[in-house]
Amino acid sequence: MAWPPSVRLLAMDLRSTMLYEDFQRARLAAVEVTDLYREAPADDPHKDALWRDVVSRTDLAHQLLKRWLAEVEAPEPELALTAS
Repeated sequence: MAWPPSVRLLAMDLRSTMLYEDFQRARLAAVEVTDLYREAPADDPHKDALWRDVVSRTDLAHQLLKRWLAEVEAPEPELALTAS
């Protein structure tokens, strides 16, 4: 049985919480630069650089998400006992 996200967040230790916050900031930065890329005119000389930034920030957010998920994937033993 998978734990709902709210239970996972409550059970996270400080390191996991900080990692999740890092992921959220990276995700927001990726979304913001993606919006800038989409709004840039096709002939904008900075469009290629914006695209590289989109790829870089999206990859960073993805890596942080994978690290966070790896830490919170399995519930803590004490949480498994109290969630019955």
